[in-house]
Amino acid sequence: MLPSLMLRAKVGIRERLKRRGAYDLWRARLEQSREWSKYEVERFQLQQVQKIFRQASLIPYYRRIFSENRVDPNNFRSIDELAKLPTLSKAIIRRHREEFVVPHASIMKRQTSTSGSSGEPLTFPQSLDALQAEQAFIDFIWADAGFRPTARVAVFRGNVLGKRRSMQVGRMLYLSGYHLDPDDLIDHLRVLDAFQPDYIHAYPSVLTHLAAYAQQCELKPTCSPRAALCGSEATYEYQRELIKQVFGCRTLTWYGMSEQVALASECQDGTYFFWPQYSCVEFEKAECKGFEVVGTGWLNNSFPLIRYRTGDLVDGVQYDAMSDCGVVGTKVAHIVGREQEVVQLASGKTMPFNHIVCSMHGEAWKGVSQYQFVQNAPGAVDLYLVVPKSVDGPNRLLREFSKRTEGQLKVVVHRVDKLEEVGRAKARHFISNL
Repeated sequence: MLPSLMLRAKVGIRERLKRRGAYDLWRARLEQSREWSKYEVERFQLQQVQKIFRQASLIPYYRRIFSENRVDPNNFRSIDELAKLPTLSKAIIRRHREEFVVPHASIMKRQTSTSGSSGEPLTFPQSLDALQAEQAFIDFIWADAGFRPTARVAVFRGNVLGKRRSMQVGRMLYLSGYHLDPDDLIDHLRVLDAFQPDYIHAYPSVLTHLAAYAQQCELKPTCSPRAALCGSEATYEYQRELIKQVFGCRTLTWYGMSEQVALASECQDGTYFFWPQYSCVEFEKAECKGFEVVGTGWLNNSFPLIRYRTGDLVDGVQYDAMSDCGVVGTKVAHIVGREQEVVQLASGKTMPFNHIVCSMHGEAWKGVSQYQFVQNAPGAVDLYLVVPKSVDGPNRLLREFSKRTEGQLKVVVHRVDKLEEVGRAKARHFISNL
């Protein structure tokens, strides 16, 4: 089969699988939860934590932690009892990796990872049920903008399409976020107009790059999406305005992560609401200003995470707040981090950087405990890696990086023992000294 046909088939199968099985169960549950009282929300959370505790009790690490802290996973009576357990970090997981073997987990699973703005990648298994449940929550959030699974969606994120600028698979149109030269951007606009998407799902930095070019060249798209669905990084106010001017639509944003321990979406008043049906979230006072998000998730039984430190900071915490659809939970005024990064090419032009790194999942990060990109000159970046000498981390990462940049950036790899902190909960995964 030709590579392009294989890619289409792979993408098509993945899209169909995401809305099968556990998807229907969670969508129905989420619709019912609109009517839940605070008591019903708390009861549901307790039931889910009890279930994940029973699964965790089969895992050597948690079995030891339960014993050391005198917690009976089979007699867990209150969410408040979570505080008896220590928090969990990526460093702890890496240090005790052999103790995180999960017996009797779902056989339908894949290896995924988190990289993002922390500079601390983590590879772990994710069950198919978790992937389907995640999509149910995302569709539930997108429904605020009228979204339905039958909608036509243009995806402008970190998808690798080889040499292709775009690819249509059924109701999905994928645009390459790595083809951003003027000719590429003109083609993206032409393809969008031909496809007429109902929604654009994008990294805000990448969509802004396209919108800015269209405005600069006085190119007015004829497509009329109902909303730009922007996740994975912060969306700035000027970007919302620019997207509205060019595409004539609102921007809907949300906050989540591969680890599936916290999910929040933007409310009409500009705050972010953490969905209590998704996970149990605590807010720990941070060393610097604000509170760190600590989450206990229950979607992924192939790799349970209990009191997991995300490294993300929030401020303006409001307990017993209400979402726009009437669910009782917690709001925050602002989520700190997930800043957009821009890299400079040899030509002097700039391009978004987050989607290049954050789209690399699974084996690319295997063995890498920390990383940081530093740019000191146009067209080149230094990649600092904390990785054992026995691990082939640099070569895997360079291959993935090359697929996305097509030689536009020269990468020099440096193996180091540790990275310096930069004065906040998360180390920066990219630093520009230009």
